[in-house]
Amino acid sequence: MNKKLILLLLPLLMLASSAWAQSTGKVYRIKNLKHGKYITENWTAEAGGKLTCNSLDEKDYSQLWYLNIARQLQNVYTQRFIQPQDKGSNPFYTGDAKTSPKFNKIATDTYTISVDGNFLHCDGSSVVVKWQDTGNEGNHWILEQVDMTKAD
Repeated sequence: MNKKLILLLLPLLMLASSAWAQSTGKVYRIKNLKHGKYITENWTAEAGGKLTCNSLDEKDYSQLWYLNIARQLQNVYTQRFIQPQDKGSNPFYTGDAKTSPKFNKIATDTYTISVDGNFLHCDGSSVVVKWQDTGNEGNHWILEQVDMTKAD
C-alpha cells in the first residue's frame, strides 16, 4: 500500500478499533449486598482515590466502573484502577497501575471481588477495606450494568 492510502485509511481504522474495544467491555455500578451502597472513588486530592460505599447517585460518575476484556475495573470518571492493598484492614485506593481483580460468583449476579487475594469489604463506616472472611455479606457485591446511552 502506498503512504497516501494508509494516511487516508488510518482515521477509519482507529475508529473501527475504538468501536470494537468499547463493545468488549461494559460499565457497572458495584453494589454491596449487606449495606446496599455502591463502590465510589473519592478522587479529591485529600481522599487520594480512597474507595468508599455511598448511596446511589445517578449523576456521580465516580460510582461507574468499566470492566474491560482483561477483567480490569477502571473508574469511568478518573480512568484509574483499583490497587492492591497491603496488610491489615486498611482502605483500598485507586491508582494508575492496571490490576485484574478476581470475581468469584457466589449467587446470581453476586460476587466476591479480590485484588491480590484480598477481598473488597464494605465496613460499617462505609469504607472499602481488605477482608478475609468470604462468607461475610460485606464482601458480597452485585454488578449492576449501566446503559451509558441513557446516562446524563
